[in-house]
Amino acid sequence: GHIAFNIRGSDHFSSTRLTPTNYETQAAAAGDLGGIELARKTLVVTTGLRTIAFNRNVVAIIAAAGEAKARVVADTIQETTNNLYPGSVLHGLPNARFYLTQGACAQLQERVYETFAKQPPSSVQINRAIIDLSLKLKIKIKDLSEQQLQSDRFTCHVLHHLEPGVSVSELLESVESQLMKKIEKSMVHMHTTSNQSPPTSFMHTAPHHDDIMLGYLPYVVHLVRPNYNKHTFNYMTSGFNSVTNSYTAELIRDVKTNIHKFSHLFSRGYFDADNTGDYHRDVYRTLDGFAARDKEIQREGISRRMIRNIVRIFGDHTEKQIIHRCDEMLSYIGSRYPGQKDLPEYQRFKGMIREMEGDLKWATYGFNEHVNHLRLSFYKGDYFTEVPSDRDVDPILKIVKDTKPDVVTVAFDPEGSGPDTHYKVMQAICQALRRYKAESQVDTVKVWGYRNVWYRFHPAEADLMVPVSLNSLAILDDTFNNCFGSQRSASFPAPEFDGPFSRLASRIQAEQLQMLKICLGDDYFEKSPLHLLKRTHGLVFLRVMTMDEFFTAARELEAAVGPPTL
Repeated sequence: GHIAFNIRGSDHFSSTRLTPTNYETQAAAAGDLGGIELARKTLVVTTGLRTIAFNRNVVAIIAAAGEAKARVVADTIQETTNNLYPGSVLHGLPNARFYLTQGACAQLQERVYETFAKQPPSSVQINRAIIDLSLKLKIKIKDLSEQQLQSDRFTCHVLHHLEPGVSVSELLESVESQLMKKIEKSMVHMHTTSNQSPPTSFMHTAPHHDDIMLGYLPYVVHLVRPNYNKHTFNYMTSGFNSVTNSYTAELIRDVKTNIHKFSHLFSRGYFDADNTGDYHRDVYRTLDGFAARDKEIQREGISRRMIRNIVRIFGDHTEKQIIHRCDEMLSYIGSRYPGQKDLPEYQRFKGMIREMEGDLKWATYGFNEHVNHLRLSFYKGDYFTEVPSDRDVDPILKIVKDTKPDVVTVAFDPEGSGPDTHYKVMQAICQALRRYKAESQVDTVKVWGYRNVWYRFHPAEADLMVPVSLNSLAILDDTFNNCFGSQRSASFPAPEFDGPFSRLASRIQAEQLQMLKICLGDDYFEKSPLHLLKRTHGLVFLRVMTMDEFFTAARELEAAVGPPTL
């Protein structure tokens, strides 16, 4: 919640100065500065808090959009004036004004309660109020007393609207039971056999190549085990923005180092642009290197794919041509500053690096031929990303028609809660499903919304809560670090955690389990007759929607960013 570059802990009497920043601010500014690599070593000049607040009659205007800003906005407005919240210096300015979207207001308690109290609470609102009280008091839901419910204004409002004949204990039992059912329902998919139900067709979608694994890989590990289920993994953008120049240069230098080993491959047309038969051998070679813990084999496999990409993009064919091209590419990369928009051919090359990472991940589970890279055209690397159009919706619709999915998974993030691409991809998928429903008269598709490191579901919002074992967490971390070389040290990290995304995803899943342990009690997991629950050390939250519910939710997320409120 920095104001200008006055970071958390800045003195409220500070003046204009040259200053270092903390990781939180560096990560938040990485997108503007060309990546965390540059942000970490950049000093900034900032107007001091004392300078900003010196004239008490100044008109200070703060604008915030999206639910991702809700916590910072709430801390700035609701906390007492202190150094932990630089924005709290504005408390002393009578003319300070915040212009906020509905999403950014989401944690302003007075506004939240004002909206909550206007009408009888919905089922989700009832569950949220009781879960929040349980977490606040650190008391199991079933052990909450009527007095405790009455002392909290949100749960008090719930009690005032209890249906006739429903007791407090029945209310608490209902909320507790719903949480348990969300966990139990997720386990049905883990144990289903071909004799129990018809095959399920899953269309997994993601804005970027690591989104699915960071969102719900522990569930995918179980879902892909039955051979009769169908899965396709569909990546909407190439994600070239997140591949650094330094990592690209490293791979190109590896090509120059390894190319002499591939003379026999050149002679038999292994790298020819129209040779699709050998395309996946690059992946298998790399995975062999992972299995053997042999860095040389890993680099050899990746170098094969980089050569193949150079052939496809630039049309070079011989070893000599490719070595010359590598020198040219290294010269180009060396002339670019971090964050500078690349030429289209280099965007494509960086995007194909990420596409191989996705191929590596799913080949681990035997799905090397079920991965689609759509490269939606709205994703161009511009500072302001354009809104998806029909040309982006059409390829998604084609896959829906071809696969006829029973379940479509979607990164269900509101705008402003992480990469803007997440929100725009969700709206493109929403439009594709609308057209599919209208054209095919099919309305039975279920939409599973997932979130990963950028935003989280409240337990009351989730419909499936997937138990995650230590083994699954280890798979998540190992797969991420093996397959996603470009993201081991991400250029655009999450401000809340300085480390690999896989570790943050694991931490989030562990925190979600702790929330449920407070609500349900440790014994629900630790003394369960089910081994799957006994070995649970994390939870994945998913939201399940019908097509119409998804269309409505997408509109609501769009409205949450909508016109600002004073």
